[in-house]
Amino acid sequence: MNPKLKKYKYFNVLATTIDNPNVIYLIDCIQLIHNINLTVVIKLISDALEKYNIERHQLLMIMSDAASCMIKAMKDLNQDWHKILHEKFLAHLVHNYAMRIRAFIEMLMTSLHQ
Repeated sequence: MNPKLKKYKYFNVLATTIDNPNVIYLIDCIQLIHNINLTVVIKLISDALEKYNIERHQLLMIMSDAASCMIKAMKDLNQDWHKILHEKFLAHLVHNYAMRIRAFIEMLMTSLHQ
């Protein structure tokens, strides 16, 4: 993996539909400038929904790692929004693959520019 990528952190927003859950879309990839916390997580989720005109009642599930800020954010969101399923197990794996894909694309772009 490219060492430059290790110093950056990203918040990836993936989406799928109930009709075709095997197709997953990367709808947003935000480079984090500050440390992530409860407030940042809620804002990033809200911004992604707004950006793609997705209403809160259309959101069924959020997958994340088991970081305490993600768990707190989901509890907070469930108080204000309808009940959202929060799955905590595969998100880290998906993130790792996203980082591998990002590194591959960066390597490819670098080799094309040489």
